[in-house]
Amino acid sequence: YRLPAFFEEYVTLLTPQDTGVFAQLMGNSQLKREAVNSFEIGYSGSYLNNRLTFDADTYLAKYTSLVQSVLLQPFAVIIPPFPPIIQPAVASVNNSVRARAYGIELEAGYRPVSWAKFFANYTWEHITDDVKSPIARRNSKATPANKVGLGMNFKFTEDSIPHMSFLNHFSLNVNSHYRDTFDHYDETGFTLSQSKIKRNIRLDLMISRSFFDEAAEVAFIAQNLSSRHHFEASQVEVPQLFFVAVTFRDWPWEFLKKKEARKKGFFQDYLSRES
Repeated sequence: YRLPAFFEEYVTLLTPQDTGVFAQLMGNSQLKREAVNSFEIGYSGSYLNNRLTFDADTYLAKYTSLVQSVLLQPFAVIIPPFPPIIQPAVASVNNSVRARAYGIELEAGYRPVSWAKFFANYTWEHITDDVKSPIARRNSKATPANKVGLGMNFKFTEDSIPHMSFLNHFSLNVNSHYRDTFDHYDETGFTLSQSKIKRNIRLDLMISRSFFDEAAEVAFIAQNLSSRHHFEASQVEVPQLFFVAVTFRDWPWEFLKKKEARKKGFFQDYLSRES
């Protein structure tokens, strides 16, 4: 599943504290690789000449030997004697974590015409993990996270809609997501914090125009239109943003070569028909 990183095995990190001592996070050269056993059962089907699709999955994943930092010695001020002895926090990493995740995923899509697609998805997931430490033990449970997604994609090609050629090469993508309230655990080598992430709705919009046979694209993107900002994890804040992105999918000279080749092929076909 995952091999330990170099710093997890061989590096000791020192973090200065306000008390004048350095907290220590020690590497562990005896770390083992993380492992996962997963099971999944699902169904995938298409109907109405592939215009309607439906997918359903249920899964169970068991993770073992997960690498996690654990507190070996908490920060403390020992009195007596005088002056007091300041005991720094010391942590290390080991393979003491086991976790389990299970849930269901549902997704449906509908394409009434070639240039339009609508989709919806739903996920329910439950995760538990068990952290073992000589100082403290916890069995944290993230509350069942209900996630719902709705969206639509429009991509207009040549004459997608009669008498509306001005839409050619334009694309419109609208995506909305709902995430239920859940508990988030954030653990470093020295602290364990729990925060409640409130339910949120996120709405994203992208309007784009392609050029040079889709070799280049200019897109206007609006992120998180539904709120000025919200948290999707303890320290992951999603702001409201508006920006323009330019994407090149091919080199300009490659596009010119293809254009010249098409012109040459067109004239050859024309001359062969005339002869």
